[in-house]
Amino acid sequence: MVIYNSGRTDRLIEGALYGELSYLLTPSLTITGGLRWFGSRLATRSAADAPEADRSSGFAGTMTNHGAAPKAVISYGHPDRLIYAQVAQGYRSGGFNGEQLFTGSGATTGPAALPRAFKPDELWSYEIGGRLGLFERRLHLSAALYHAEWNDLQSDQYFSSGLPVTVNIGDGSNTGLELEAAWRSRGPLSGRVALLLDDPQLTRARPSFPAQPDNGLPGVAKIAGGASATYAFDMPYALRGALTAGIDYVGRSYLTFDRAGAARMGGFGLVNMSASVSRAAWKLELIGQNLTDETGNTFSYGNPFSRPLISQITPPRPQNFNLVLTRTF
Repeated sequence: MVIYNSGRTDRLIEGALYGELSYLLTPSLTITGGLRWFGSRLATRSAADAPEADRSSGFAGTMTNHGAAPKAVISYGHPDRLIYAQVAQGYRSGGFNGEQLFTGSGATTGPAALPRAFKPDELWSYEIGGRLGLFERRLHLSAALYHAEWNDLQSDQYFSSGLPVTVNIGDGSNTGLELEAAWRSRGPLSGRVALLLDDPQLTRARPSFPAQPDNGLPGVAKIAGGASATYAFDMPYALRGALTAGIDYVGRSYLTFDRAGAARMGGFGLVNMSASVSRAAWKLELIGQNLTDETGNTFSYGNPFSRPLISQITPPRPQNFNLVLTRTF
């Protein structure tokens, strides 16, 4: 017995042309300009049938999207001492939602009615940054400050029936700072430290959408970072040993825009260590991952039909050890 049947066919034709030109104003000052022209045509046919409920529906439509996305960069310096500023645009084509006869009592996070089409979304990004090499390139520092404006943001949402729908939920933005320092000494010690700070925001929500502005953006943590250190040393018989320890941390984020009912992700750190012995092209390495056996949630999604009823998480790989033998050629 067939309770529900649906089908969909999409035919997409798309093309793009891209060009980039750099010009040296001085030996240290470079300007770069780029432009990507794109075009697409989408033809969609969808149908749904529920024999027991004596319901059926069908849809056919076409949509064209085209435009140009620019990019501009100005940089001053050379690879070891460089500052730059960049602006670029990103674009994602729109599309259609398929036929859905049963949406349940409403969307779990989304509009109560199914929109037939969703519009393209557009992203403008702005970034300034630089990198610096010191002490004969043994210390490398880099930093970047960036801001992004995301208009008519596309988002996959789910009705209470578990069926998906794509909607333009509103506008969003993100301002962030990225810092990194790497030390590669001539002695036995080397290390790396990295920090990422973000301020993701939903600046404008659709009136029919349950999320509130300033609730953040799904899957974007406000803080992430990591640090590692390596101690390398010589051994008898021309062997080279190395010990490495590190931790990577990802901050808290949420699966959907509706923070009140959304599953939380992140908020934990993973500790890893390794010990290796190498000679010429051969290397034997013992690698230990997730040494504290962290059981946090990396991603809260699985079966959309049961998500409102049970907790769904994707934990990191459990504590594990690997012995790896490699040879370079």
